[in-house]
Amino acid sequence: LDSMYNPMADIDLDGDVVEDNESNNVGNNSIYLESWQSIYGSIGLDWILGKEDVDMNLWADEASFAGNIFVADSEANIEWNSLQAVGRTKLGALSSGDFGEIDSALGMGSYNDSVGVVYGSGGTDNFSVFLQDIENVPFVNSSVNGNFVTGLLWDTSDSVDSEYDLSEGEDIVFVAKVNMGMVGSYGVYDYEISVPSKLREYDSGDDSVVYLYYDLR
Repeated sequence: LDSMYNPMADIDLDGDVVEDNESNNVGNNSIYLESWQSIYGSIGLDWILGKEDVDMNLWADEASFAGNIFVADSEANIEWNSLQAVGRTKLGALSSGDFGEIDSALGMGSYNDSVGVVYGSGGTDNFSVFLQDIENVPFVNSSVNGNFVTGLLWDTSDSVDSEYDLSEGEDIVFVAKVNMGMVGSYGVYDYEISVPSKLREYDSGDDSVVYLYYDLR
């Protein structure tokens, strides 16, 4: 064999194989990758009530509580008492264009499953975050059966005006309510939260890490 012969490039080089259509010898396939990823799991806590080094009471593996799981970019410096629903100003009035600005910050504006597309078709719900009620939080179902939902918040302490702005790049936080021992998309657990994969790139620093936080009571 000639050492320069490439069998992939030279198949039927001279057209010796008779075909009805000689122009369709091209194979291709389209693969659709979602922009979102799910994080899910179970929660257990050991509660200790005591004074200094003297234990008064111990509740081992306590599994009856409520709360939230949060996901944010690793560079976020969140003021938990300053969170507000995306789509609302600091004072709770409607704010337009927030989803589009978040998509621009994440580089997802052209995606067919962008933040604006995904949340634009959802509703709103109320969340209790660190004993503070936040109303009109946009949310989507993060599980296929609706047992878990994910809301979207922004940190008003980063803002010099009254609303979320692309130019200021206020921290955004995805929040999911804890729902103990429920069936989700992948089994039985306590939380399931859906976040965009590009959330780790929201800040221009570390583009590979997000942090999980919790608020349990």
